[in-house]
This record gives sequence, structure tokens and C-alpha cells, in this order.
Amino acid sequence: MYQACYWKLTFYLLICFYPFIVSGHQITCGISDGFPPYQFKDNKMANGFDVQVLKLVEKQLNTKIVIKQQRWSDVVSQLRFTNKLDCIFGMEISKRREQSFLFTRPYYRRKIAIFALENNKQINSLKDLIGENITGDRHSSIEKLLQDEGLIKQIRIKETRSKEESIKLLKTGKFVAMIAPKAVGFHLAKQFDVNVKVISESPESTPVAIAVKKGNASLANQFDKALQTLLDSEQFNTLKYNWLNK
Repeated sequence: MYQACYWKLTFYLLICFYPFIVSGHQITCGISDGFPPYQFKDNKMANGFDVQVLKLVEKQLNTKIVIKQQRWSDVVSQLRFTNKLDCIFGMEISKRREQSFLFTRPYYRRKIAIFALENNKQINSLKDLIGENITGDRHSSIEKLLQDEGLIKQIRIKETRSKEESIKLLKTGKFVAMIAPKAVGFHLAKQFDVNVKVISESPESTPVAIAVKKGNASLANQFDKALQTLLDSEQFNTLKYNWLNK
């Protein structure tokens, strides 16, 4: 009887005071290693807009956030299926992803586009992609656009390790198009000296937030409160302008 009461009390205390237990302890968050200007490696160090937001959130929470940077698909899988990650910064919110993750409020939005080589006169619209190979992300808003247009089964979409790999495949002509956020596509096109054009883009911008495991509402709430403070600050607005609007 005593033992049963002890465990019930322990469980109750953990539920009530979990936010305070987390504070002061480290949190491990995943990000991509090839998604500039949002997330990328700069001299072997994590950098990008999402990384800088992570550092601001870290200060707000007064909690160490360890960054684990790797291939995007590995980051997503580790948060969903393992205990190696507590969160992901900079994940686009979609109905499909909401089935697997819990999201904070969005802290910015991305416009997703399909890029082709500027000198490719045969590829100018979505219908020109029928029967072709393109690179892209899973569960992006462009994938939904292709579904709505009835084209998703007529186009072969290959997921690459990084957007750098995608732009290189586009440059060599091995793939005729690339799906990427507009900022990422133009950033990489400039970096790798590739002339590109946008043949289509998502009708609406996609909200981007911090993702945590389903059921971890306590951590999501802590992040959300930190974001609420940051989004109204001049520091955040300056950071966003410097990374995304210049």
C-alpha cells in the first residue's frame, strides 16, 4: 500500500514540476546541415537563421540547447522514432507532420518553389515535368500542389541528402527541376553559379516552427513562451531582416 502511494506521488510530482526540472538542463535539438540560409555548416559550425533563433531561445530559457546537425531526413526520423532528440528547429508545419509532431507557434514563413535551369526552354510549367525526374522534399506544400493538379504520380521525385546535392544535380542536367524554398534555391544558385528560373511556387507561404515529440506539451509550451517574447522584440526583427531580407 505504502509503495503504491509512493509511486503515485512521484508520478504526480514529475507531471507538475517537469517544466522546472527541464530548466537548467540541456535540450538536444536537430537541424539540417545543408539548407542555407536557414540551416547549414559554416567552417564546420552550425549557422543560419534557425540556428540564431535557437540561440536566442536558449538565452530566454536559460537552458543549454545542444545542436545535432545532420541530414534532414535523419533529423526527422530521430525525433519521431528515437530518444536522441528533443526537438527540431525550423520545421515547416503541415497537416501530415502534425500527426507525428507537436509544434510551437510559427516564427516565420517560407515560400516553396520549383526551380529549373534558365536555359532549359522545354521546362516552363508543371505539366512540362510529366515523366521527368526532379529533386524535392517529402511532405512539402509543392507536393500537395502536384497532388491537387493530378500530377504527383506522373513525376518522379527523388529526395536528396541536401539542397547542395540537389542544385548540383540540377546544374549537371541529371534532374530537370528542384523543389526548394525560394530563399534556399536562389542562395544556392548564386553560390554554385547556376542560372535558374522559378516555374511554379506554392500559392501560400508555409509556416515554420519548432517541433517536439507528440505528448511533450511541457517542452512545446516553454519554447512557445520564449518565442512569444522574441517575436515582439527588435532583436528578432533585426535578425530576420539580416538573414532573410537582404
